[in-house]
Amino acid sequence: MATVVLVLGPVLALLGAAASLEPLLDVPAVAAAVAVVLGLLGSAAFLVLASATYRAWLGWTFVALAWLLAVLASLWPLVAAADATVDHARDVLPRVVHLVRESA
Repeated sequence: MATVVLVLGPVLALLGAAASLEPLLDVPAVAAAVAVVLGLLGSAAFLVLASATYRAWLGWTFVALAWLLAVLASLWPLVAAADATVDHARDVLPRVVHLVRESA
């Protein structure tokens, strides 16, 4: 369970930081936060199922699914934030070039 929190916790912090820059970056912070929380709950459910089973192969399967869900739930918000940042950088670069040309 600690691994799930250690994976998804920093992602929620990144989303909070991105949401504070909402006028500048168009990050789907609410949808990403919901995805992270649902991923956290789903991973926790898989871990509870893994601890409740008596078959080793089924327990390891649930643990692997919990890990996979945690990675996927943390990957999508990171990609969304990176995409918004790249879009913003594409908007800023022509302005900087224009300012450099005007000052020269």
